[in-house]
Amino acid sequence: MSLVKEGLFIGTRVDAINLANSRLPGNKLWILTVDIEPIGIEEEDEIFTKHVQCVDEPEADLLSFFDECSEFITNGLENKENVLVHCLSGVSRSAAVILAHLMKTSQMSSDEALVLLKNLYPKANPNDGFIEQLQLYEAMGNTVDKTNPVYKQYRLQLLASQIQSQRYATTDFLSSLIEELKDPSSSNYKGYKCRKCRLTLFNGASLITHEPGSGQMSFKRHKQDFHAVDNTQCTSLFIEPVNWMLPLLEGTVDGKLQCPKCNGRLGSFNWAGMQCNCGKWVTPAFQIHKNRVDETWNARLPISNQPESS
Repeated sequence: MSLVKEGLFIGTRVDAINLANSRLPGNKLWILTVDIEPIGIEEEDEIFTKHVQCVDEPEADLLSFFDECSEFITNGLENKENVLVHCLSGVSRSAAVILAHLMKTSQMSSDEALVLLKNLYPKANPNDGFIEQLQLYEAMGNTVDKTNPVYKQYRLQLLASQIQSQRYATTDFLSSLIEELKDPSSSNYKGYKCRKCRLTLFNGASLITHEPGSGQMSFKRHKQDFHAVDNTQCTSLFIEPVNWMLPLLEGTVDGKLQCPKCNGRLGSFNWAGMQCNCGKWVTPAFQIHKNRVDETWNARLPISNQPESS
């Protein structure tokens, strides 16, 4: 167990258990466990505990918990009490959480925080996935902003990986994802309607932007079309999944996207990703062809489970 700054310690699972058992009466203790299982110490008047279930793998999501972990640490320190952040070995998960806290409270970059922590605690070594999450955290201003495109794309890619490994997705799983991705200010965006039946399908808040690729040079030779006038101009829109897609997405990882009202072909989806005609690979991909929809500034209501035409 090592001191990071006054009142804040980093350590192992064994450190947490020993510290709790040897605590003197009257000495309050805050223990943050970042591990698969909690440490089995019941919270009482003088011991405050928090458990974040997480495995030490690059694909595991810690980013979503950075803010609430930092708040727990801050609450303990503001009360002038000792706070221990630990995982199993005190190397990766606990270090990532400590780094996020330092970044948030001291407005450090991820690199600055890592240098500081390693100087104090040489064992600190978050896995590559957690390092990337800390960089995303920095890109959001050291806060978890669920409306930020950076965070939304991160969550989509994380869940895409899970869906691909399972080879299917349930309605409940997809519904919770769609609800999580919703932007509360979405009514301020332009809408997109089916060109055939005029049904409002999605709004601008659902768009996923990407840097254009290098055109036909990005494709395999047998798929290249150098006769295109502008082969870097995107002819499709990539969006987040929305509610009307649920019947099309359940139980599969790829397929066609059709208008829920007229059944007109709109595009395709693939949780493993697809290549835009500009050459850029987008993962996951919910691709809508631009020539199948029209933009409108008159849509004021969020997209519902079964959108209505207007």
